[in-house]
Amino acid sequence: MLFPGLNVRASLGYNRIENDQIFAYPSTYNNPLYNIGGRSVFTNQYIQTVLVEPQILYHRNMFNGDLQMLIGTTIQNNITNSRNMDITGYSNDLLLENPGYGSSTYPYGSNLDYKYISGFGRLTYNWENQYLINASIRRDGSSRFGPDKKFGNFGSIGGAWIFSATSFVKSKLPVLSFGKIRGSYGTTGNDAIGDYQYLSTYVNTNYYGSQQAIVPSRIANNDYSWEVNKKLEFSLDLGFLNDRILISSSWYRNRSGNQLVGYSLPAITG
Repeated sequence: MLFPGLNVRASLGYNRIENDQIFAYPSTYNNPLYNIGGRSVFTNQYIQTVLVEPQILYHRNMFNGDLQMLIGTTIQNNITNSRNMDITGYSNDLLLENPGYGSSTYPYGSNLDYKYISGFGRLTYNWENQYLINASIRRDGSSRFGPDKKFGNFGSIGGAWIFSATSFVKSKLPVLSFGKIRGSYGTTGNDAIGDYQYLSTYVNTNYYGSQQAIVPSRIANNDYSWEVNKKLEFSLDLGFLNDRILISSSWYRNRSGNQLVGYSLPAITG
């Protein structure tokens, strides 16, 4: 706490996962008519995640109410590297764990680097434990979108009235121990898709003659941008007999715009 009402905090995270696997298929796994011999698939992968979340929280009493303000940011970086070798033609099943005794038919590798940054603010005000208002705004940036589409602005606002705290309800409806009406509207962004989807990409394939070949797998899309989800909600919460009986009803509407939906294109598109 720097001074009364002001707190600074931060969350730091680091995670690394490493994975080495061998999938061995002895010669007895295959149809003996083909005389293929043994086969092994060697995979190596590591995933590294770094997360930093500093926040500043301010709290004070104002005009017979409680005011809270929050400012923060989120910085995240995910790196995924993977290697895969498909080795065939083993003459002896005892050698299946050694990649040097077969022929590599389909080597594969990938390197993915995902970066995310967000700045956000939230304001909450509770007046006499009867009226509540909450508003938030954020700006998110993701490396999964094109140069001019990386950032998106989102926000929300909501309010509630605890009408059971009023003197009128307490005197006229003593059986009602709790009653609240609330409503909210907000937008959020979605980037939960694969990396590099907006770029023209290529993948390696089987040998073309004596050379390793690559083929196009995706065409560029410069309009690739944030998917936006919009939610509108109203709710009524009631409690009776000291909250022994609770009733909650809600109405909500969710709409998703600029949806990120993948579909196949014919090869003639390029």
